[in-house]
Amino acid sequence: MTDQRELLEFVIKDSYTPTTLPMARLAEYLADLATMLGEKDHVHFVELRESSSAVIHAIDHEAAPKVRAQIQAARNKDADPEVMGAMERIDRRLRADNGYGVLRAVGDTDGRLLYFPGASRELDEEYGPFYEQAQLYGVPISVGGKKNIVNVNVQDGDKTHYCEATREVALQIAPLLFHCHVRIYGTGRFFRDAEGQWVMKSFRISHFDKLDARPLAETVERLRAVTRKVGLDHDIIAKLAGLREA
Repeated sequence: MTDQRELLEFVIKDSYTPTTLPMARLAEYLADLATMLGEKDHVHFVELRESSSAVIHAIDHEAAPKVRAQIQAARNKDADPEVMGAMERIDRRLRADNGYGVLRAVGDTDGRLLYFPGASRELDEEYGPFYEQAQLYGVPISVGGKKNIVNVNVQDGDKTHYCEATREVALQIAPLLFHCHVRIYGTGRFFRDAEGQWVMKSFRISHFDKLDARPLAETVERLRAVTRKVGLDHDIIAKLAGLREA
């Protein structure tokens, strides 16, 4: 069965050796490698070899074409977001470990399927700040501070926006804490970090809108009530569409 499988190796260079690579760190690399290669039921960990740290994995014969295609898509930066995210995490991890990595066929020491520059990559300088008008959305979860400009934190799902506002605006937001959705308008302070990502460091709220949190079904029924009150047909949208096409 072994001779029917294709062997690849992910080599970590200038960093850990098999005797110094922590097991938890190896598990992180393996998890992202599995995501990046895909075909998880057909890609198997074989061993951790000497030299640098070479993670050997075997790909079942029937899955090899799909894995190769996914590697090529990743190389062309045309793979699924989940795959590209795994690649980025591997590269970030290598940079944190002060190393770089290569994915290649076992025995092909001169070739490489994927290259992870890690710590060898030259990073751009940080640029900013840049100020830009923006909008944020969420539920206010805290308002407070002793100065004329106070903190206002707004939660949008798992993400929290750390904002600031004048006391006057903060007083208007305070009664909405924890139970009302708002759309806030203002000026964001943005930086482009060394990896080319735009990061918002602060947000000054100028004003906001309180959003209607009624369920969709209730909103639809209210609209229907309006059409009944003014005597519109229940299929008025279809009739208007027909007139447009006439």
